[in-house]
This record gives sequence, structure tokens and C-alpha cells, in this order.
Amino acid sequence: MLCSFRSYRSKVQQSMHTGAAYDEVYRPRWFAYEAMMFMANATEDNDHADTNKWNISPLTNLKIIKKSTAPWTDPPDQNDQRVITRLRIGHTRLTHTHRLKKESPLICSLCGVDLTIVVP
Repeated sequence: MLCSFRSYRSKVQQSMHTGAAYDEVYRPRWFAYEAMMFMANATEDNDHADTNKWNISPLTNLKIIKKSTAPWTDPPDQNDQRVITRLRIGHTRLTHTHRLKKESPLICSLCGVDLTIVVP
């Protein structure tokens, strides 16, 4: 039944994306379609859906350091977790103190760009 619902739901969504008028949107005649609408948000396996969204999303700072949607493996100590998280996202005293002090960012003496945790 779930397979049939997914198939019909896909047809409805595709017909809505084509710019069709209200009366041109596909309406399934399957007897259980309306009763199965509670499954509308659970039609994909969440792990695969999240991974697919991650893979097609634009490049962000997090995507540079995290290549997949798999959970991080963090140490049990909270202080260590904090340090590792700050390093992962690039927020350290060295790279962000200038924001708090309203100063210019530090410049790398080798390459002349703003100082970051990420090495070019």
C-alpha cells in the first residue's frame, strides 16, 4: 500500500510543479489515497533523504569540514567536545577575537589573507 501511495503522491507533486492550473492537477482515484495522506511526510527514508539534500546543497563552511550526514564521533568530555566543535566550525579566539573587540581581522603573514583555521 505504501508503494502505491508513494507512486500516486509523486504523480500529484509532479503535476503541481509543471505550473498547471488547479483543474489540471492530477487527482488519484485510488480508494486509499486520501486515507493514506498521513504518510505524506514519511514517504522517504529519512537517512537517504537527508543525504540526498546534503549532496545537492550548495557548498557551506560546514560542508567543507563535514562530508556526509553521518553523526560526529565526539569524546564524552564536554570541554573536549566544545574545543573540537569550535575547531570544526573555525570559531576560535585567534580567528574571532577581532569581532568582539571591533578590530580588523588578523592577517596571515605568509599569504596575506584573513587568518582562519582552514589552511588554503
